[in-house]
Amino acid sequence: MITDEQRREVADELRRLTDGCHNIGVLDSEILDVLGVGCADIPDLSNAYDVDVLADLIDRPIYRPVIPNAMEGYVFCPQCGAEIGEYGVPNYCHSCGVAISMNGKRNSRKGM
Repeated sequence: MITDEQRREVADELRRLTDGCHNIGVLDSEILDVLGVGCADIPDLSNAYDVDVLADLIDRPIYRPVIPNAMEGYVFCPQCGAEIGEYGVPNYCHSCGVAISMNGKRNSRKGM
């Protein structure tokens, strides 16, 4: 999972690329390198897995919490498995930082 710190680092690197380049622009290859987007085997195509990572960098995924037994009330993070609440669902996991919502995805990419 991409952390907020990683998002800030990428944003800082992108801003550094623009230093002194506002009149001429920035090379696309440098931008893609900072974003971690590699080229696929076919010319003019980007690696789809890298584009998925880029999408997660831009839009933090929101996941549905794991509630094994509603009567017991314990709530767990679907990403890291940490207990995140009892009889209530927080907005974020205190352990890994993933966004939590009852309207989020049913399962994370890790298959939890």
